[in-house]
This record gives sequence, structure tokens and C-alpha cells, in this order.
Amino acid sequence: MQPSTRGIWRFAIPLYGVSSLALIPWIIGLVFLQPPTGLAYHLNWVALGIVVLLTAGAVATGALCALHSRQAALAATFMATVAFVTAWFCSLALIRHTKSLIFAWMIFAPLICLMVWVAVRVVRSRGAEWNVPRWIGSACFTFPALSALLVVGAPIDDALAYRNMLSTVVEARQLRVTWSGLDLFELAAMLVTVSCLRRGSPWVVISAAVVGGLLCCDVWVDVMTSSGLDQALSIALAFIEPPLAAYSLALAAREARSWGGRATAHSSAAWSR
Repeated sequence: MQPSTRGIWRFAIPLYGVSSLALIPWIIGLVFLQPPTGLAYHLNWVALGIVVLLTAGAVATGALCALHSRQAALAATFMATVAFVTAWFCSLALIRHTKSLIFAWMIFAPLICLMVWVAVRVVRSRGAEWNVPRWIGSACFTFPALSALLVVGAPIDDALAYRNMLSTVVEARQLRVTWSGLDLFELAAMLVTVSCLRRGSPWVVISAAVVGGLLCCDVWVDVMTSSGLDQALSIALAFIEPPLAAYSLALAAREARSWGGRATAHSSAAWSR
């Protein structure tokens, strides 16, 4: 199946192509014009939004895995993307303590790897059997709880540092690398999506879900952490990024639906692992 051949999906390739071209001068501008440091506002609200996204991704992934639904690939990819963006911002812009940085990656690295693994298994087995282990459902609820501890509660041995991080205004560092890097990820994901669409590849589920996740995180963090003219520009971009994110997630969902309904279990061994 090629999702770009019917209805609004036929505009997918030109849409991502134009968006990619628009991102290139934007990234170049960030590299030269973005100040390396600055103030980040409303981090408590940013953290709340990230936890909501992670929780929604966990619930959706667990429920879809229980139903043997191929849509689990979309939910798992989205959750992995949100976790990656969170770790990216924490590592570069917010966390200044080695112990906190290690704690962050101890939570997010396993979560990212697990969700990517789930998504890849679902896509590879899309045509017939279900081969995702049963314990995935429990893990989907355990990892978001730990990430909520990191983002909202803070590690016990570094509580003061995280209280400062979640205060109203915090100095953020390496903003040039953080924001230009995020946009480079978006550019790469869009180009991969175009390639998948041209080849009619089922991996468009993962690439399009990554685009949707990156854009959701981008607009949320950008709007909430900025102020003044920067926030006005972020709000203006919010009229572009969320619709493209929704389109990307819908494109991924449509491709997954084309594989059929529920899959049957591959074997009893798949459920006992």
C-alpha cells in the first residue's frame, strides 16, 4: 500500500518536501542567531505536559499490545520520541549535575530502547502473527512512573537541584545546540518519511510517528519556555506544527490499519518470555 495515492494522503510527499525545505534556512538561522544561553520559563508546566504525553503513550501502547493491534507501533514510537526529546533537553539545556544526568539516562535510555524494540517487532510482523511479549504491558506503566519521578518528583539524592530546575524561571544552557539539533531531527524524520512513502514502505509508521512526536514536543516546549516576542513567534508556529503533527500521526495510523485487524499470537513462547 502507498498512503500517498488517495485522498489527502496524496499530498504527503509534497507536504513533507516543502516542510523540509523550509526547515533548512530555519536551522541555519538558529545556528547563527540563537543565543547559547537564555531564560526558560514555566518549566513546571513543561514537565507536566511531558508526563501527560508519556503517560498517554504508555496507556495506549499497553492497551494496544493487549489487543494485538498493529497501532501499537505508532504508540510505542510516539512514546520513544517524547522520551528522547525529554532526555535531549535535560542533558543539554537543563541538567547541570553529573549524578542527575546519569539518573536521567538510567530512566530514559531503557524506555527509548524498549519502545523502539516494540515498534520494530510490530512492523516486522505486521502481516500475520503477534510476537510482542506479554510483559510489555506492565513495563509500559512502570517506565512512565519512573520518568515522572525524574521530571516532577526529582531523585532523592539531588532533590534541591531539581526543585531549582522546576522553578518558574531557570537559566538554560547550550540552547543553540539544543534547538538546532531538535530541528535537524525533524528534518531527518521528514526526509525518511518521504523516502518510505516513495517506496511504499511499511516503516512509514515509525518515521511519520517520529515526526509527529518531535513536532508535539517542539511546540509545547517552545511556547511554554519562551516569553515576549519569542513566545509570540512560538505561538505563530503553533498554528503550523500541531496540524502537521496530527497529519503525521494520522498517516502512520492509516498505514498500520492497512495491515489488517488484530494479529494472532505467534506461539505460546512469545507470551512466556
